[in-house]
Amino acid sequence: MTSRHVGASLQNTFYVDRDDIRHLARLSGNGRREHINWEAATKAGFERLVAPNALIVSYFETVACALFDVCAAGRLTDLTMGITNPVYAGDRLTVSVSIAVWIEDTKSACVNFQALKEGSLQPVAFGSAWLSLK
Repeated sequence: MTSRHVGASLQNTFYVDRDDIRHLARLSGNGRREHINWEAATKAGFERLVAPNALIVSYFETVACALFDVCAAGRLTDLTMGITNPVYAGDRLTVSVSIAVWIEDTKSACVNFQALKEGSLQPVAFGSAWLSLK
């Protein structure tokens, strides 16, 4: 388990799989064709199949779980996220999570996160969230 203190951080790299995009889009009820159909995505002006924002959130949750050695599902509040560029099937994303605030009494933290595409220094997603560990 990573120490729970301000500045502690962890990162992981994920391959954005087209089947993951399609499955998540269907499971979440996000029926936008750009998430399900490759041809529709390119006709709409995208390079490839586009990942729903929820997929990036799931990557963020995975890294947060590893950082705190707990399941983050249901523990996140006040999630704020910005998306700067689309994430496509076939991309590799490195997701970093760092502790900005740690409150020992309540076992809660404010964490910052960002996602970078392989070969880029410009984040495609960034944000913060509160995580309660109680």
